[in-house]
Amino acid sequence: GVRATIINVGGGLPVDYFAPPVPVAAQAQAVMTGQTPLENIAAALFDVLAAQPNPPTLMIEPGSRVIADAGVLLATVENVKRRVALDEHWLLLDAGFNTLLDTLAYSWYFHGVAADRADAPHDQPYRVSGPLCDGADVYHDAENLGRLPDHRYLPANMQAGDVIAFLDAGGYTLDQMHQYNGHPRAAAVMIMDDGNGTPALIRRRETYADLAAFDLPLA
Repeated sequence: GVRATIINVGGGLPVDYFAPPVPVAAQAQAVMTGQTPLENIAAALFDVLAAQPNPPTLMIEPGSRVIADAGVLLATVENVKRRVALDEHWLLLDAGFNTLLDTLAYSWYFHGVAADRADAPHDQPYRVSGPLCDGADVYHDAENLGRLPDHRYLPANMQAGDVIAFLDAGGYTLDQMHQYNGHPRAAAVMIMDDGNGTPALIRRRETYADLAAFDLPLA
């Protein structure tokens, strides 16, 4: 005899990290035009709820699909090297799994593009790694589990100072960022919806003084 006033149907819609991201607006359009099974689920829910004399409040948890697409990680190329024997080009970045922990924890794939040459052909294979002096600090499958690609395709002649944008990084990245091997955490910038796309600093970059802020001198 108890009537629920709130029904939470869950959600948890995942991000397809292995494909170029689809904008949230396009996903919503697909739902509304019946191009996805989500539309069938929504129709069934609404039909049942609409038939109730006092319909309960419907709650939906969209999951990381919405927030992931809203975040981009910008990483700077610090060094470029070539392993002649293997004919491999390596890019060493200033962001490793201390900044994007899911690359290590779950072997999640984050699509990367050259931020200042996004319209250039991305046809040169690179091995990509972070700065942590750790064998797992790579943007490919270090344990050969078959989950991540061995190489990332970016424009030819990538140089130190170039910026790589890793897409779909809005879910969990800020919360999981940590100071492994004494690396300060990165800053966070929000692009304001003010008609001009004004950038606003919402979290400052950590300093080395921050790393030692909780250390106490010996008595």
